[in-house]
Amino acid sequence: PDFRSSERTFQLLTQVAGRAGRGDSPGEVILQAFNTQHYAIECAKNHDYLGFYRQEMRMRRQGAYPPLGYMVTLLLTNEDESDVVQDSAFLAELLTGCLG
Repeated sequence: PDFRSSERTFQLLTQVAGRAGRGDSPGEVILQAFNTQHYAIECAKNHDYLGFYRQEMRMRRQGAYPPLGYMVTLLLTNEDESDVVQDSAFLAELLTGCLG
């Protein structure tokens, strides 16, 4: 899962809604989604930027996601799969010891 997906959804829907319509003619946005009650969709529908920000920060705080935490991607490669498995286990143990 991507911790930024809600932000992207909110941004995209806000942008689409802002471009709907021509001149004095109001536009209409029709959305088909699995979960139309998701806070990103609800906030975009209501033009609630502050509400989205507050909910998004709550979610990121719970998961310690940026900007309230740090993330790193480690990519281990080797022609021998068993070496990668062994190295990744060692690295996980090392990082767990360092970071708690």
